[in-house]
Amino acid sequence: MPGFALSLGVSLLFISLVLLLPVTGLIVQTSGMSLAEYWAVVSDERVVASYKVTLWAAATASVFNGVVGLLL
Repeated sequence: MPGFALSLGVSLLFISLVLLLPVTGLIVQTSGMSLAEYWAVVSDERVVASYKVTLWAAATASVFNGVVGLLL
């Protein structure tokens, strides 16, 4: 299969750089926190507002995608 090795290599590079590297950094940074510090960070007013914006944007995009997908 021509090109399989190249596409697999690019895919693995993408996964490792774009997904695994930030997740690893997040785990390393939060591992140094106590449970109270972690809870204070994730329940901060601005962080909760960002959760709401993210969920509303995802829900809106899903509904839009579903409607357009049914029309096409």
